[in-house]
Amino acid sequence: MRSLRLAAALLLSATLAALPAHADRFAVRAAHFVDVRAGAVRGPVWVVVNGDTVESVEAAAPAGLVVTDLGNATLLPGLIDAHTHLSSRVGIGPMANMKSPAARNAIVGVNNVRATLEAGMDLQGVLGIDAGVRNGFDGIKVHYEIDADATPEQIAALVAQSQKRSAVFDILVNPTDVSVTASKA
Repeated sequence: MRSLRLAAALLLSATLAALPAHADRFAVRAAHFVDVRAGAVRGPVWVVVNGDTVESVEAAAPAGLVVTDLGNATLLPGLIDAHTHLSSRVGIGPMANMKSPAARNAIVGVNNVRATLEAGMDLQGVLGIDAGVRNGFDGIKVHYEIDADATPEQIAALVAQSQKRSAVFDILVNPTDVSVTASKA
């Protein structure tokens, strides 16, 4: 289920990125919407977007707007992977690092990090327009801008350590068996 939600969120992101630049205000329709504030799934919904901001989530089609239909997709607002290792210390083993007091880890942490994630995909595959086109990412690029009291070598070592210990990075770069099951509720 988590993979389906992620796929729906990525599909929405890709759809929004693929819209023409002149579409300042438009709507995206999806069959399901996880309303985290209400603790319920509802749908169908129309998400009204103005520029780069979600303006509203409507239960009926808004008049006068171009609508991109995502079919049976489920939208999950706020799906952000905020998983970080900003307080990791190079040269210290994992057990010693875990035993460090939280205050020490906060002091060791960097001042500021900006992460940019870029992923490319062909919407013809994602939307099922062309069966010969892969419907996944054709590549993922991650770039960090790190403000820290550290040398470039220390920052490079921190990034390398994070890649070595990150479960998310491991899943992306190594083949991972995925099992999907279904049952009648």
